[in-house]
Amino acid sequence: MNIIWILLMQSGWMDDANGVNPDFWNRASDKGLQFRISGPIDLNLNQLESEPYTPSFGRLLWHDTKEVFTTPFHWSSDNWREMGYLIASFAVVNQFDDEVAHYARDHNNSALNTTARELGKFGEEYSFATLAGFYLVGKVFGEEKPVNVAKDGLIASLLSAGIVTPLIKEATGRTRPRDTINEIDSGTNFEPFSGNHSFPSGHTTQAFAVASVISEHYPNVWARSVSYGLASLVGLSRVQGDAHYASDVAAGAAIGLLMGRRVVRINQGKRDRVAIDPVVDNEFLGIRIRVPQGRKGIRAILGRDS
Repeated sequence: MNIIWILLMQSGWMDDANGVNPDFWNRASDKGLQFRISGPIDLNLNQLESEPYTPSFGRLLWHDTKEVFTTPFHWSSDNWREMGYLIASFAVVNQFDDEVAHYARDHNNSALNTTARELGKFGEEYSFATLAGFYLVGKVFGEEKPVNVAKDGLIASLLSAGIVTPLIKEATGRTRPRDTINEIDSGTNFEPFSGNHSFPSGHTTQAFAVASVISEHYPNVWARSVSYGLASLVGLSRVQGDAHYASDVAAGAAIGLLMGRRVVRINQGKRDRVAIDPVVDNEFLGIRIRVPQGRKGIRAILGRDS
């Protein structure tokens, strides 16, 4: 957070006996300026400079929850059309669910099962450990971005893997491939509210929620390759472990990806606000402008980028 100080009047504008120096008021009135001052404040410049504007986690969570779950009410026809295309893509992938599940079973072995179990943890405890690592690094080195990754990642996880995916699981009631009694038949194993929770994949949702948050904050090839690569391996591990169909994984990836991106963009909009505060002190009258990191100067603040 960069802080700009604009000093309007220095030294002597306050009178110890009568409060405000009358000459200051006269000059201000001549210029058409009016001030309402409740009283001087104890100003500590060093303290103010070290306190950037950072919305609390609770405020971010509440705001993001409202934004995410009310967004569909404001969608345009184009947005609904895109959602229709997305649902149609799941239906297409569903046509290959049986073949993919059979292939995974036919090429199964103990080594692959062990690898799948370990990779699957990136959709569980490993993902939260990753977010904790970002948080600690940010706090230790005084960096805002890693802390924001941790906050956004946790919020995206709570909303996608903690709310959206479980609700869809309950509503669709799809049987997992490993729980099918006879031959795999992905087209007839949807029983709403039956207690079966195959669709969509929660592990994949979690993995892609965290991956998309990291990729939004660090939009470079290396970060995106590692993040999305690990998230994709989580999805493959769930198919290999006979826990999910391919379409379960595709749906989970889409939910996590969209939720992570949405959360970051909502929160970034709040963090990127320029805060302007009046400052009154015995020494001066001024304005403090707090500019988020990444802003390139006054031209960016005023929107004059041409």
